Amino acid sequence: MARRPPDEQALHDRVISAIFQQLQDAGRLAETNPGPLRMVSVCGHYPDVMAALVHERTDIVQAIYEVETWSTVEERHAEHQWVAFASLALPFFLVVPEDCLDDARRIARELEVEATLVGFTEREDGIISFDSEIVPPL
Repeated sequence: MARRPPDEQALHDRVISAIFQQLQDAGRLAETNPGPLRMVSVCGHYPDVMAALVHERTDIVQAIYEVETWSTVEERHAEHQWVAFASLALPFFLVVPEDCLDDARRIARELEVEATLVGFTEREDGIISFDSEIVPPL
């Protein structure tokens, strides 16, 4: 699996926080696995973010999110993680730097990974923005 340089790891974790905040703002339950932490899983896998609905006191995972940075949008990493996450039969959001969207799209197509690709950018003031909606419909 690809290792991120420290500056990319910090960005990765900020993007996870931005996704978490948008899900929370939309009234969704969200769980995260930032950095090397592995606290919550779905079917033995540890995506960066999971969105869930609470139904009759049970959390139902509604979508999973994997955040990539420039150094992790590559085939070996995708074979290890993207294929596994796409196999979970849940909506899978693959969140990548906007300038990596074409590469991510190509790799996903080659590996037959079904994912919603979302590009992100970080402004100079540190605000993370996404090029499309990241909150799944109810």
